[in-house]
Amino acid sequence: MMNIKVALGSATVLACALVGCGSDDDGSSSADAETVIVANGNADNGSAGRMTDALRLAGFSTGEAVNSQDKVADSIVYYSDANGSQDVAVKVAVALGGVDVESLPDPAPTDSGSLDGGGVLLLLGQNQADKTLEELNGGGGSTGGGSSTGGGTTGTTPVGGTVKCDRESLTKANENTDPNFGKLLDWDCDQGWAVTEILTKDEIQEYPLFKAEGQFWIPAPADSCGTWDPDNPTVVPDDAKIPASLYWACISG
Repeated sequence: MMNIKVALGSATVLACALVGCGSDDDGSSSADAETVIVANGNADNGSAGRMTDALRLAGFSTGEAVNSQDKVADSIVYYSDANGSQDVAVKVAVALGGVDVESLPDPAPTDSGSLDGGGVLLLLGQNQADKTLEELNGGGGSTGGGSSTGGGTTGTTPVGGTVKCDRESLTKANENTDPNFGKLLDWDCDQGWAVTEILTKDEIQEYPLFKAEGQFWIPAPADSCGTWDPDNPTVVPDDAKIPASLYWACISG
């Protein structure tokens, strides 16, 4: 069973596991490093602002959208030299379905040539403009916004066999596999797979992955995430078994 463990308090939401929380090692705030600026690199006016809203709802820290003279077909996510920005850039790229991640050039590809107030720049290309994150990353689930009060993403809709993606079913799945299970906080399902956000009795936040089998959720096989390529961290491996929409769980640990 794959468990992603993060030593966080009980009020921490899933977004912290995706984009990070707190401060850098030197004690300075990591907010700027983790702030995503979206630049319009396509022909659809306003699309950068709409993508900014989508990323914010998905749990990312975002700044004000900007324009770019560079027009691209596929989006590119750039990371600065600020601590933590590369990790956030990878997660943004995954949320968009696996686009390229590169080091931020100088000057930045924005109208101002800079990235004021941010550590990550998403140059939004034509192929991703005005598409939802669900459409871009495979559909059927959120990209990690989460909620500390729970609620999930697909209600009680069957997602594989007769299993249901709901609090009762996924609570039971965790109880059956983890004697230290404390509370189900949130969940996300797609195509017969589920990532759950739980709090253990020791107040450790974990993200167990399950696979639907008939009317039950069972622990996902160890090879569910496939063979991760560190040189292409945002690309879902060909041998990955889980849907692309849930692949963020494989790299968030």
